[in-house]
Amino acid sequence: MSSPYKLHIHRWATRIDANVLAIAMAQEIAVHADWFYDLMVWMRQGVVDARLPPRPDRDDWLRMYRDHRRLTVNLAGFLPGCGSASDGIALQAMLDESRAISTWSRNDPDEVRAWLEDVGKARLQRWFRFGYRTAHRLYKRHLREIQRQLIGEVEEDTDDLEETLTQRPEVYFYLRVVLPCVCLYRQPPIVLLRRAQRGDAEAIERLVRLDDVTATAPSVVAWWNGASGDTRTTRRDRLHTWAGQGLDHGRFDRGRFKRSLGALVSALVETIGMYWDFKRGKLVPGRVTAAQIQDLFNAVTIDRALRKHRGISDPDIGEMQPDSLRRQMSRDRKLWRVVIGGGSKFGRV
Repeated sequence: MSSPYKLHIHRWATRIDANVLAIAMAQEIAVHADWFYDLMVWMRQGVVDARLPPRPDRDDWLRMYRDHRRLTVNLAGFLPGCGSASDGIALQAMLDESRAISTWSRNDPDEVRAWLEDVGKARLQRWFRFGYRTAHRLYKRHLREIQRQLIGEVEEDTDDLEETLTQRPEVYFYLRVVLPCVCLYRQPPIVLLRRAQRGDAEAIERLVRLDDVTATAPSVVAWWNGASGDTRTTRRDRLHTWAGQGLDHGRFDRGRFKRSLGALVSALVETIGMYWDFKRGKLVPGRVTAAQIQDLFNAVTIDRALRKHRGISDPDIGEMQPDSLRRQMSRDRKLWRVVIGGGSKFGRV
C-alpha cells in the first residue's frame, strides 16, 4: 500500500486553514457521504427495516431530539479509530474546547491577547507543538484507514446494522431523523418538535412524516384528541396517513444531500477549526471556502478511482459553479451550527 500522504484528500488538507481535528472530520464526512445517503434512503424506504432492531421506547427516543451531547458521544463509534463511549466523550470534550476558544477569540479579542501575553508565546509554542505531534500521529492512523476504504479493502456493510443500531440507537436517530430533517426541511429536529408542541399543524405533519414515533408523542396526541367531532376523527386519520407515507424521497436527492454535508463541513471548520499560527504566533479562526469544499468531494472521487482519472469530479456537486454552491450551502451552514451547538439558540424542549 502506498503512502497515505499521496491521497488527494491529504493534499487537499494541506491547503486548508484549520486544525487537524476539523480537517479529519471533514474528510470523514466527504468519504462516507454516498454511503450515508444510501443508508438513509434505504432506512426510510423500508428496504432494511426488517433487519433493524426495534427503536428505543418512545420517551427515550424523543429525548434524543434535545440531547446533542449524547448523540456526539455515540456517533464517535461510527468513525474509524473510535469505538467506545470514552472515545466519544473525548471527542465531545475536544469539540467543546475548540468551540469555546473560537467563541472567546471572536467575542473578546483584547482579553485573548492579554492572556497570550501573560502565558507567553514561547510557552504556547511548546504546548501547541506537543499537541500537534500527538494530533498528527492520530491523523496518520485516520488517513490510513480512509485509504483502505477508498481502495476497497474495507467495505461498508449493512449486515452489521442490527448490532450497531442496537448498541448505539443514537446512530439510528441521526440517520433516520437528523440528516433528512436538516436536508429536507432545513430545520434542526428540535425546532420542528417545538413548533409541533405549540400545535402548529404544518409542523406536526412534517414531524410525523419525518418520524412516525412522534405520532404518539403527548403533544401530538393532545392535538387530535383535544378536538371534537369530525375534526378529531380527521386529525387522527391524517396522523395515521402521514406516519404511513413518510417523506417524499423525491424532494431530496444525492446532490442536495451532499450540499448539506458540505455546509456541515463549513460549519465544523468555522466552529472548531481554530489553530495556532506558528509564524505569526497567534490563534487564527478556521476557514474553508465553497470551492475548497467542492475540491474535497472531487478529491474523494479521484482517490476512489485510484488516481487513474485525475480530471474526474464528484458526479453530484463537482461541476457546480462555486458561487452557486456557496449560496446553496449558506442557510444549511447556519442550521448545522445550531445542531453542532445543541440547538441552544432555540431553547430547550
